[in-house]
Amino acid sequence: MVMEEIGRAVAPVPFLSSAVLATVALSLSGETETLSGLANGAVTAALVVPLSTAPGDPVTGVSNGADGLTGRITSVAGAREADVLVVPVAGPDGVELHTVARDAAGVEVSPILTFDMTRPLADVQFSGAASSRIGTGPAHAALAEALQTAAALLASEQLGLRGGALTPHWPTPRSVSSSAGPSVPTRRSNTGWRTCGSRSVRRRQRPAMPPTRVPGAMQMPLLRRLLRRPTAAGSRCTSPSNVCSCTVESE
Repeated sequence: MVMEEIGRAVAPVPFLSSAVLATVALSLSGETETLSGLANGAVTAALVVPLSTAPGDPVTGVSNGADGLTGRITSVAGAREADVLVVPVAGPDGVELHTVARDAAGVEVSPILTFDMTRPLADVQFSGAASSRIGTGPAHAALAEALQTAAALLASEQLGLRGGALTPHWPTPRSVSSSAGPSVPTRRSNTGWRTCGSRSVRRRQRPAMPPTRVPGAMQMPLLRRLLRRPTAAGSRCTSPSNVCSCTVESE
């Protein structure tokens, strides 16, 4: 319901990246320090994986060497707003989870332009950044569960976005009349005023349409045809200069 309402309001908040992706991965890995800050709202976090990553996709791209974390991950959701970065790291026994502060030395977050302005993305570059490992075993299950949960809640957000897009948010004549209460019978007086309760509204008068008159120049071909027609003896054809009024009169 939360993600559905976020989508309905098109709210630019890092809920998916912090409260879903990072929180699920941290909780399933047994981390407690960062989770307490996430629970009371003191910090925000982001899981450093591309936003397009599907459950089951490989998420390695960062290695842990003697100098620290090294690697580059593109299109990370919520990385610019996060205080803590949760980084999947390729280890000797599989994928590990590490935490590193966003403003730590050796961490560079570069925002990128996206079509969805409500969910900013950024490229994250690690160049010998110091980190802290979470847990002792592989983190494949925690990552898969975090991505699966995020995919389901992202669909819920899209459902709310669809509902908000199909719901009009501007007043229409029908909604204004229905919100004003039951309609009051109106009556029209002989003076052209319409009375509704204690209000009187002047009835709009439509302007009278002027008579259509075609200049004689446009009717000259018709006049010439009439003049060329044979007429009975004693008849004559008269035509004013401006408007053709050709008639046949008997003597």
